[in-house]
Amino acid sequence: MDKTQAVVYWIHLSEHVDPEKQGYIGVSKDFQGRLIGHHKDILNNTHKNPHLVNAVNKYGWDNLLKEVLFADEEFRCYEIESQIRPAKAIGWNIAPGGHRGPGWTKGKKRSAESIARQRKTMQPKCEEARRRKLEKLKVTLANREARRLEKEKAKLEKKRAREEKRQVAKLKLQKQLAERERRKQMHLADGSYMGPLDFSKRPMCDCGRNPCAINYIRKGKTYYRSICDGCGRMKEKLKPRIPGWIKSGYKKKTTCDLCGFPSLFSQQLTVFHIDGKLKNTAHSNLRSICLNCVEVVRRREVTWKRGDLIPDF
Repeated sequence: MDKTQAVVYWIHLSEHVDPEKQGYIGVSKDFQGRLIGHHKDILNNTHKNPHLVNAVNKYGWDNLLKEVLFADEEFRCYEIESQIRPAKAIGWNIAPGGHRGPGWTKGKKRSAESIARQRKTMQPKCEEARRRKLEKLKVTLANREARRLEKEKAKLEKKRAREEKRQVAKLKLQKQLAERERRKQMHLADGSYMGPLDFSKRPMCDCGRNPCAINYIRKGKTYYRSICDGCGRMKEKLKPRIPGWIKSGYKKKTTCDLCGFPSLFSQQLTVFHIDGKLKNTAHSNLRSICLNCVEVVRRREVTWKRGDLIPDF
């Protein structure tokens, strides 16, 4: 083959019918050598065209058709290639035809005509790409500003809610202080004002932290408890609850009055009031019921009421 001769080849699938839109178009003086080079570069992952690499990886090199479309002088082949691929990203090509592409040998200079043709071809596409990018940027900035304004609004709402809550708490505290001051001002039965109370002789609690709580005031004299309010609340919490049936002297039986179940432990039985009144602790009104019969009594919807609301240990 003459050194000035070249071919325009087409690598495509069997269902491809249009060389101007489908497959890969290339120009080479050594058609077979170029095909071997394509395959070798794809296997070594050094090929410059990702579309052709993806096609080979997807369909297989042997399943692609390699066809010569035109054979002539090299410059004429490049003209044909420029007509088939006048712009970038057509078919599997990534560069327009008729000039140096990404697969050309490094150091080989491009002609001024090739550069001018590429600029003329790519200028409209670049302008369109810049326009789309600018529109996308405007939308992104608008969304970002909307999110910022929404966050600012939410922040102001939270601040306003906190301020309202603070004002409510302030008013509540003022009312409490006013009520406390009012309670300190005692009045006689006839309505005459007796002046503020004198707490100078108020004793201290044994805890050493607070003064003793006020028990009552009679005829202008204040009577105090032996402990403060805090110790009194703590004592109430620690005070064990004693059911009324225990105070009445009733002894819990060892067998169930309903089913006769013999218990091994006292926790297996509980005490019920037949009339449902917990204050009626007469022994004739009390029954020792096992935990199994508790459910039976509840489902029958009788008036019996459990006497020990908490387990007795």
